[in-house]
This record gives sequence, structure tokens and C-alpha cells, in this order.
Amino acid sequence: MKNIQTKLCLLILLVSQTIDAQNFEEIEGSYSQGSTAGIYIYNDGTFALYGYATLVFGEYKIENEEIAFTPDIPKQAFSIMGRKNMKIENGANFTFTRKFDDDGPTFIKIDEANFQPLFDESNEGGRPNYTIDFAKKPKTISLGLQTPNNKHIYNTNTFSLDNEYNEFLVFYYPTNSAQKPFRGQISTKEGDTALVCGWGTFIKAKVEEEESGEDEMIRFLNQYKKERQNNKDAKEVYLNDQLKTANGYNYLSEQENIFDITNYVFDEKSNKYIHKDLYQKGKNYRNAVVNDYHDEDILLKYQVIETSSVSNTKYNELKILKKPLLPNEVSEKRKEKEEEELEQANERLGEEIQLDLLYEQTYIEPIPEADKTKKKKEKKKKKE
Repeated sequence: MKNIQTKLCLLILLVSQTIDAQNFEEIEGSYSQGSTAGIYIYNDGTFALYGYATLVFGEYKIENEEIAFTPDIPKQAFSIMGRKNMKIENGANFTFTRKFDDDGPTFIKIDEANFQPLFDESNEGGRPNYTIDFAKKPKTISLGLQTPNNKHIYNTNTFSLDNEYNEFLVFYYPTNSAQKPFRGQISTKEGDTALVCGWGTFIKAKVEEEESGEDEMIRFLNQYKKERQNNKDAKEVYLNDQLKTANGYNYLSEQENIFDITNYVFDEKSNKYIHKDLYQKGKNYRNAVVNDYHDEDILLKYQVIETSSVSNTKYNELKILKKPLLPNEVSEKRKEKEEEELEQANERLGEEIQLDLLYEQTYIEPIPEADKTKKKKEKKKKKE
């Protein structure tokens, strides 16, 4: 009985110390679990949840002394950007970004053909992107997904390719079953402010701690949030041929790139934008490429292609072609090339906000609750 009374007293004390957080400015700040995970609450009604392989933004509301967090979910499962490549005389080229091998299965329908998987079941993934040439340019393509983690309103997007473009970038924005709204409460105890929610307990950093230990993470979140907002409704995107965006935050210089398209000369014959300091009138730029990932001397403009229709498809009830669009290739040369591409991608990781992150408006994975899982497995082994 005494234990129950003690717990009730502690609960009453905790509730009595709960911050009346009707003002966003009262709860603004960085809340962390050590150095691996955290939640940053902004005073504009938005938040950022981050951790190992995790980054999700969203909005929050204050309801009855609790904070209701609602993570952002991508508007649609797929998107396509296109441009005219003057080197391609017939057919079309498609580049599927790496997320397609992260969370499957995903399907594609080309014109009037049946749906087929993008990969076979034995695909090991790990490539930065996947490129394929079509001998004949499709008039329409439909992209679909079948996964229990799907939280999109529609699981199939159809795009009309009745345009002048013959080079396309295709994006997939996977969601996760843990990408659900959650609630939390802010309390004070012994001088510390804490946010307690479904992800655990996060301790608020004091002002001097934010200015010293966590300023790098906060700077990244602020810059990423800004870039994300700027590109939210973008209809055209400038990239170099290594798929680096011409605007963003450069982690090598730790400075925001200053991008102005008026500093470039449009070369009609190559359909490329050449920096005015480099451009030479009469020079053939069709085969000109950049030599470095961060090189922005030559840019390509991609146009966002709107969906022509959206729908929900029950792929388990359809006749799906067995042959995948992108079969595994096991040649030694291909393996070596993939390893080299992966190594280059790993070297670039963290240098700049990646293209997939910038345009997908979603997170990668939830913060792992490793401790609970390990304990359960250990108990199970002991019983056995």
C-alpha cells in the first residue's frame, strides 16, 4: 500500500511540474537521447526527429498539456523528372534512384503490357542508382508498390510521357509502419526538462549545451529544413550529370551554395547550361561532363512530370510478368563497377544533402529500439 501511495505522490508531483506549453516558444529547443537520437521542436509548429539512419520532419499541436506530433508523409509514392538528351537519337533512358531496392516489391507497367517487378527477389541492392535504355520510348508508364509498410493514399501512379523528353529520373518514396503520429509530454524534474513520448525520454539541452555540443546537428537540421521548403513545389531542377543538385548545403565548405542560373549560358545544341566563365562560343558540349561530384560548371535542367492518374491496385490479384525490368547481372566487370560506385557514394555521404532526401520529403527508418529486442532474444535463448 505504501508503494502505491509513493507512486501516486510522484505522479502528482510530476503532473504539477508539467509545463503549461500553450506558447510554442516555451517548448522550442533540442531534446536528445545521448548523441545518437533526438527531437528538435521549432517555435513555428514543426519538429524534426532524427537518429541512426533516421530523419523525419512534421508538425505538432498542443492538446490538453500534451504535444501531438504528426510526421510528414510524401504526397505520392513515385515521381518522375525528364529532360531532352541531345545524344539520344532513338528510345529513352531511365535512371531509377536507389530507394527502389530498399523497400519492395515495386512494379512497373509499360504502355499496354502487364505489370512486372522492377527487381527479382534475389536482388542484393546497394547501388546508388539503376539505369536502363529503352529501344522505344514508352507513351505511358505506371509505377506501383506492394508492401505492408505503405502509408500512401494511393499505391499506383501513372505518368504520360507524351513530351519531348527522352531522359528520365524516377523516384520512389517508401514509407514505414512506424511513421505514425505520436504524443508526448514535457515535464521538469530536478532542474531538467524532458520530453517523454513513444520514442522514449529526451532531455532538453540547455542553451550553453546547444551552442557547444549540438550546434552542428542543429545547423544541419535548419539548413535541411530550408532546402526542403524551397524545393517542396519545385517544377524544375538543375543537376550536374552526377546527379548533384545545383542548390544545397555543401558539407566540404560548410557554406550554402549561391546558385543563380543567370551565371550560365544555355547551349541549345547540347541542351546544357555552361557556366559563363567556362563557355566558349562554337564549342561542341554534347559530350561534355563534369569531372567531380561537386562540379557545377555544366548543369542539366530536369522538369517535374505530373501524374496523369493515381489509383489503388491489388497486385496479388493481377497477372504479374515474371521477368523483372532490372535483372541481376553477375559479371565480374559489373560487380567491380557496382563496388566502385558504392564506394564513391559512401565517400560522398554526409558531404551534402542527398538528392533522394531532398525530393522525397520522408524519413528513412524509425529510431531502432535495439535494447528491448536484444533482451527478448536473450531471454528466448536462455529458455531454449
